[in-house]
Amino acid sequence: MTDATAWRRELAEQIAAHYAEQPKIAAVALAGSVARGWADRHSDIELDLYWAEPPAGAERLAPITAAGGQIDIFWAEPPPEETYQRLFDERDGLLSQLWPYEDGEWSEHYYIKGINIGVSGFLTATIERYLDDVLLSYATGDERQMRLAAIQHAVPLHGAPLLERWQTRAGAYPRQLAVALIEEQLALDEAWWAVDMWLARDAHLPLIELLHHMQIKTLRLLLALNRIYLPDPRFKWAGRLVAQMAIRPPDLESRLKQVFRVDPAGGVKALEEIFYETLDLVREHAPGVDVAFMERWYRHRRPVNRNPG
Repeated sequence: MTDATAWRRELAEQIAAHYAEQPKIAAVALAGSVARGWADRHSDIELDLYWAEPPAGAERLAPITAAGGQIDIFWAEPPPEETYQRLFDERDGLLSQLWPYEDGEWSEHYYIKGINIGVSGFLTATIERYLDDVLLSYATGDERQMRLAAIQHAVPLHGAPLLERWQTRAGAYPRQLAVALIEEQLALDEAWWAVDMWLARDAHLPLIELLHHMQIKTLRLLLALNRIYLPDPRFKWAGRLVAQMAIRPPDLESRLKQVFRVDPAGGVKALEEIFYETLDLVREHAPGVDVAFMERWYRHRRPVNRNPG
């Protein structure tokens, strides 16, 4: 555990105690980098709330006030632009905001002792449905994957029995889910066909975008092979995730970084080697997935058109 983690956990426990006083709260969990012990000086505190019933506005605000926070903006009724700008200046950019129920979640961000507290709230019934969707129906959507990743690595601060039951369920990552995720990443994707064109044109912006796209694809394939839920589509802790992978190309983290530290042609060559090594791992560890055609597909390039006359 980092030093940056320890004091954040202590503050999180103090805040969680106020949420635990709400009768509708079934569980409170510490999430994110602080829960994993990875926090650094840039890390926020992430709390996940699991409500047995939908909370009223007052039930969301009471723990914030009790913890010493406040809400500047209620996005159910967005403020005029001039009010937003005034508050931004008055708070030196540290705006505390509360959002209405959207996409199955209540969320708020507020500040305690100058640190951002990010709160995500869900109904327990929503989480039960997400678990069924992923573990029984092999749903591949990022939202559900991220929620199971958060649950799996959560530190219970209230309602431990419920969270531990969910963690046990999430730990049973089915092979069918891994196959579904692999096949999703190996679907026909024409983006790589243009790589030689971008190199020839020295078009650095689309080339960087393409290299990023293929790195993400490769990492998503490896997550599935290792039965690891997607924690964040940005892969902001990619190095730590790679370290958790038992199935991976050798020296993966340093090689992925090197893609962007060498000349463009060298970066393309380095990433191709990583990607095709990953396809070999798919062939070895996910028999039945049609890797042969996918390899031919990704080796295809846009034709070069010359004057036929």
